[in-house]
Amino acid sequence: MRKLDKKNKTFIVALSALTIIVLVIMIGFIIVKIGKTTVKYDILSGSFVYNSSEELVSIKDKTYAKRNVFDNYYVVLNDEKINVGSKPVFYNERTRSLKLLGTFYEIAKNGEVKKYNGETTIDSVNTPRLFKIADRRYLVVASVIRTDDNSLHANDYLLVDIDKAGNAYLYNNSVNIKTFSDLVIVTDGFRFDVSREYLIIDKETIDLAKVNGSTNEHDRTIVEDGEGDGNGGNGNGNGTGEEQNPATPTNEKLEPEIIEKYVSRKTTITGIETTDSEIKIDYVVYDPFNEYEEVYVNVYANGNLVGKYNLGLALTSLTISSLKAYTYYDLDFYYSYHDETGTLKTIKFDTARSMTKKIKASLSLEKVSDSVVRYILIVEGGYRLDSASVEMYIDDKLVGTDEVNTAQAASNSGYKGSITYEGTGDFVTLKLTNCIYNGEAMDIESSYKYKF
Repeated sequence: MRKLDKKNKTFIVALSALTIIVLVIMIGFIIVKIGKTTVKYDILSGSFVYNSSEELVSIKDKTYAKRNVFDNYYVVLNDEKINVGSKPVFYNERTRSLKLLGTFYEIAKNGEVKKYNGETTIDSVNTPRLFKIADRRYLVVASVIRTDDNSLHANDYLLVDIDKAGNAYLYNNSVNIKTFSDLVIVTDGFRFDVSREYLIIDKETIDLAKVNGSTNEHDRTIVEDGEGDGNGGNGNGNGTGEEQNPATPTNEKLEPEIIEKYVSRKTTITGIETTDSEIKIDYVVYDPFNEYEEVYVNVYANGNLVGKYNLGLALTSLTISSLKAYTYYDLDFYYSYHDETGTLKTIKFDTARSMTKKIKASLSLEKVSDSVVRYILIVEGGYRLDSASVEMYIDDKLVGTDEVNTAQAASNSGYKGSITYEGTGDFVTLKLTNCIYNGEAMDIESSYKYKF
């Protein structure tokens, strides 16, 4: 066998050492990754979060969130793992607090940037704060949040996603709106020029695009007060986005898009509120020359048209009733008018998405004897169901049912019911079932479990 010379021996030793170093690094990386996946983050009951499919998730019971090896977080609900993305924002409606998981950048006065990793808790929303989550994605925290034209009002927090054209998607657990115009968000502590990605604190303007960059392709020229191109915005929240003091048309033949600029009208959606079965729309119509033929909203559920509803030109609010609880509704706002040639034109000027509230109920145990369980059921908000029942299970076996007095359940003191049973086991579960409201079956999640 040929002997290895000194050069070859040195190469083999170096290669072996390098292999060992790479293996150590890989093992260390795996250990760190696995270590991060074992950390549990407590999530309080009454919290909301958006999942990775941008659907709002309501968390009724206390649970936890964990991170997987792909750096996405998931929350455990009823033994199901729900992916909530790499940077979830949890909001608790009862405590008015937020929990952020992942990496966030807070932008403060003088452009100072503070980086947060892992778990970040915001116990108070009274101090306005702005966080950059990712490219063209932000979190606004403040007790009162609005747009400078008052087309939107929100409380406590607002997530802002911006597309490359500068349009914004604004949402939290009660607001869900897509805008198509230049937009400025206002809080007690700052102004946020969303379309251009500028933060204005006092008289200081901070370029947010410089924080980890931005792929925003919108014109980022800063427009001083009193200046601008007179277009008044380009859509959502500002009606047509056209001039309130229109320029004088010339004899030049204009394209239809340009003619639109010379129409003197404006419609603003100032607020949207929901109950379990209604959506209330507040709006203002500015039409001094009576140019509008009609202003209306088309309402859709799951892509199907629910109805067309006219916004009275002399009114300021519209209530749409007989809707299903806990359902997303898409609202498309339109106006129509006759142009200079007498042709009827219809323009979509705004869109919004709103979810009706879910009816909540609470079950509690009053007394347990050898053969009878007594309980109290309260349907929150005073909603009277058409009918409902409470079922009793021992170790997942149905042992009794009680029909609910829905009038009493809707009262402050609730309905005091009882179930007679036979048998023993390890655990007892009381569950609200068979709920009917406004003639529709409704899944109202309410249960009480105790050890036998």
